[in-house]
Amino acid sequence: MNLEGLINISGKNGLFKVISNSKNMIIVESLVDKKRIPVHSGNQANMLEEIGIYTYNDTKPLSSVFEDIAKKRIIIKLYHTNYQKMN
Repeated sequence: MNLEGLINISGKNGLFKVISNSKNMIIVESLVDKKRIPVHSGNQANMLEEIGIYTYNDTKPLSSVFEDIAKKRIIIKLYHTNYQKMN
């Protein structure tokens, strides 16, 4: 899963795609309504590709966690489909 160029901004709903950046701000576009807004250097923003989830052994990248969830959902769907066919 490619999370490159996607960010979340503290105090703003949803996720945003980075359109351009300069020294003091970046321009982002909402993934929901496609509105573009400036984000100044004082705002707290996190690149999704840099977010990690702590586990017992190490830190997993967020993209890896999303991929694992997607695989488990597919397995559960297959299980339910096969179970319904048997009954």
